[in-house]
Amino acid sequence: MPRPRLTPEERRARARLRALRWRRAPGIGPRSLFHVTTADNAALILAEGFKDGRGNYMATLVYEGVWLSHEPLDCNEGAEGDTVLEVIFDCALDALDGWEWVEENKPYREWLVPAEFINRNATVRLSPPDDEMAECEDSN
Repeated sequence: MPRPRLTPEERRARARLRALRWRRAPGIGPRSLFHVTTADNAALILAEGFKDGRGNYMATLVYEGVWLSHEPLDCNEGAEGDTVLEVIFDCALDALDGWEWVEENKPYREWLVPAEFINRNATVRLSPPDDEMAECEDSN
């Protein structure tokens, strides 16, 4: 049975609640983070590992790393692609604290992590398709 379609407001409210629950237990949260990309890039990542991206990301300095989030993001949050990779860390997520990008009123958590750290400390696998992401892709 397909899940009911959520409005953008309902998706954002759900994301805010998940983010608040996750923030209540620092250091005890899940060890999985997510990366959204294209199917072709996902195949390369699974075969060869992550490679650092570069950009200023609406800042003045240039930063390098791989964007990860505590839940799969869609085009409403700036993610580009139709494939979700689950990144399962062997270490506690507290090890990523220095790479978290904290923004006021953002309903999700996000990190820019060096590819070398991910490749050395995590296992990567395809995450099951997300109906909400497919809906977002279809709406363009």
